[in-house]
Amino acid sequence: MEKDIFSTRNYRLNQIFMRILGVWPEQSLAARILLPSFFVFMNLSLYIPELRQLNNIRGDIDRTMEILTSCTVMSGSTIMVINTAVKSTEIFQLIKWVRRDWESLANNPQLIAVLDKYAAEGRQKTIIHAVMMYGGGTAFFCLPLTPMVLNVVLPLNESRPKKFMYGTDYGVDGLEYYYWILFHSCIVTYTCMAVFAGIDSVFAVWVQHCCALFEVAGYYLKRGVEKLDVPPCDKETIRAGEDEAFTNLRFCIQQHQAAIHFADLIESAYTMVTALVLGMSMILMSMSGVLFVIQIHNTDEALRYVTVVSCVLYHLYHHTVSGQDLINHSSQISEYAYECDWYDFPPKAQKLLVFIIARAQRPCFLTAGKVYEINMHNFSEVVKTSISYFTMFSSLRE
Repeated sequence: MEKDIFSTRNYRLNQIFMRILGVWPEQSLAARILLPSFFVFMNLSLYIPELRQLNNIRGDIDRTMEILTSCTVMSGSTIMVINTAVKSTEIFQLIKWVRRDWESLANNPQLIAVLDKYAAEGRQKTIIHAVMMYGGGTAFFCLPLTPMVLNVVLPLNESRPKKFMYGTDYGVDGLEYYYWILFHSCIVTYTCMAVFAGIDSVFAVWVQHCCALFEVAGYYLKRGVEKLDVPPCDKETIRAGEDEAFTNLRFCIQQHQAAIHFADLIESAYTMVTALVLGMSMILMSMSGVLFVIQIHNTDEALRYVTVVSCVLYHLYHHTVSGQDLINHSSQISEYAYECDWYDFPPKAQKLLVFIIARAQRPCFLTAGKVYEINMHNFSEVVKTSISYFTMFSSLRE
């Protein structure tokens, strides 16, 4: 294939997002150093004024949780950038693997259609995730601007007080430098959202490709059965069908192993960062829930924390759906094997089928820190745990 697959419609957006972050392995060394450094620096630039403010409000639980909420978001973003930069070797292997699969299957229109179907689903997930992240960031940024808009639309005898996006202390008069502080807050917010949109979406794309590889393995298994489903004829034709069925089963095993190795590579690249972000997400949802209850009579502030909880919940759901998809597709191989007319296979093909069934009994799954399995059941457990933390943080205020 002459055109690079990552320049095509289904993958182009992911490449753009990762190039913006400077974590695309094929960028120049300068870009891979300077761009991630910029995103990390922007996140860290908010820590100093927030830590100063924390020192100013010691003993105020409500305002402390407000600052810790934004610190948690920035920390998660920073960790994701650093992890992707550190795991650049694994990311590069995933990129090369995807290219190789598209090139090796280019002569088979049916299998290319399978890859294209899952790549299109990955693109759809990328767009939805980007809209959610940037939309959430925009809502979080715009709500503090409400007083200034109302001063123009519905003016009062005196101007409404200005609101800040974050609880910070820059060591200067906040009202005098209000627009500079607002500009800095805006840049930090969107750089953070760019990280979540770019890195989370490409994670989903890798998982979709892995699901496609399991589907390709299933294609070879079903094709092997079809080659034996022929009317009685001469021995040579029967033998040729059996040989082709054996070849297809061998290809099935090879594709199945390739899909498993691809899943292991995804696990290696993302397991630790997923664990850290998962823990932060539970704390973030809990603290944001408490702050929502505190600000329930303040519509603007309450909506901000609803936005935070919604984005975090979607972020977790986005990861969980990908993990569940991988489990479902890796389990389908054993279902295909059980459903086929295995008794019609020649003896040597039956032996291969035993290996396929034995390995498919253990579905592939992704984990957070090798401890937490990413699936829909555990997603509900995370939400329950977050509610427990919410109760704990609420009791601290009493």
